[in-house]
Amino acid sequence: RSQFVTNLSVSPQPPGTLISWGLKDLRYLVINQTGASRQAVIKTTFKLADGTVIGSTNLAKARVINIAGGNTIFEAPDVFQLDALVFTGKYKTSLDKTGKLPADNYQLCVQMVTPTDFQRLSEEICRPFNLAAYQLPIPVMPLNDDVLDAQKAQTAITFRWTPLAPRPAQQVKYIVKVFEVLERQTPMQALRSN
Repeated sequence: RSQFVTNLSVSPQPPGTLISWGLKDLRYLVINQTGASRQAVIKTTFKLADGTVIGSTNLAKARVINIAGGNTIFEAPDVFQLDALVFTGKYKTSLDKTGKLPADNYQLCVQMVTPTDFQRLSEEICRPFNLAAYQLPIPVMPLNDDVLDAQKAQTAITFRWTPLAPRPAQQVKYIVKVFEVLERQTPMQALRSN
């Protein structure tokens, strides 16, 4: 018999960047019916729609959580602790390079386990979600690799992009970063070192 009753809600189309998931994207409700405080670890598994496991919590590295009696609500950073998640293959590569999972249909499965021997404290709950393939914005003004006239650059510079397609449910936020590219340095090297 499980010691915790749980409920999981996952947005059907959350952001592709796992670090961007918020309260509206994921909620995990844990009801401790024992009444006594109990230590536990959240075991999270990312699967493809067909059930193939592509990533899961390294339980030895996961944070131990104290669950008081009654109801506790966890958000994305607690449910999938990024520092304890281990992904495989192209999913690991994609997350390492872009911070995003590739566009696909997935399942997120969550379960409470004991912190020492990882015995189950709750049933595993799985919820499907989809990450859409977006056509990323392309700079239109100034064009990529354009050299700006120093005189004109001292006044306001207008930036324009093509729209993101398909249009996402959440509002798009553009962040402009300006950095110097030194001689014998690629733009990517300059971005990483600055």
